[in-house]
Amino acid sequence: MFERIEGVRKGKKDEEAREKLVALMWDSLASLKGAPDAVTAQRLDEIATHVEGRVLDVGCGQGSMFKRLKRNGYVGCDLSGEMIAGIKHKGDFRHANFFDIDEHFDTVLFCGSLQFFANLTSVFQRCQMIAERVVIAHTRGALFVREERLGNPYVVPCFMPDMDELQSIGHATGFTVTYAHPHLAHFYLAVLDGGGGGGGGGVV
Repeated sequence: MFERIEGVRKGKKDEEAREKLVALMWDSLASLKGAPDAVTAQRLDEIATHVEGRVLDVGCGQGSMFKRLKRNGYVGCDLSGEMIAGIKHKGDFRHANFFDIDEHFDTVLFCGSLQFFANLTSVFQRCQMIAERVVIAHTRGALFVREERLGNPYVVPCFMPDMDELQSIGHATGFTVTYAHPHLAHFYLAVLDGGGGGGGGGVV
């Protein structure tokens, strides 16, 4: 596995090894705990208002969204076992790959995690199978993710999709963008509806 991870660091495509590299990175950061600052907390609150019903929080980390969403029926999953170990006693937190969870949810949430997936079309195809709504968020925005990816492309394989890309991926996978924050560069928040047989309207 070490050789495979080194291959990913050098640009070789190996999704399993890349996921392991992501998990190792977050395992190493699991001991760093701290409350979000006021601006981040306000943005997390805003993200929560767009989540409906039972939610799967993908890349839940240390559960920053849990207290905001636990009333809905909350499941959090993360590739990092160390992140999950510190919070699993609080609720339904799983050391699991998103693609391996085969349950129905009203909403799938990616809060600061979408950029760690190499193939966004496959992500949305999976969402279409298990949920009616997808909420994509990053409290520091698309520009932050861009810098993150440029500095570490083997761990962060994707930029945050712009509106054209988001609409294109949504159209191809049965979703419609129903909300997008006006300043995605600095606070990324977008909602897509229509998966799992549901419906959706246009961008508001």
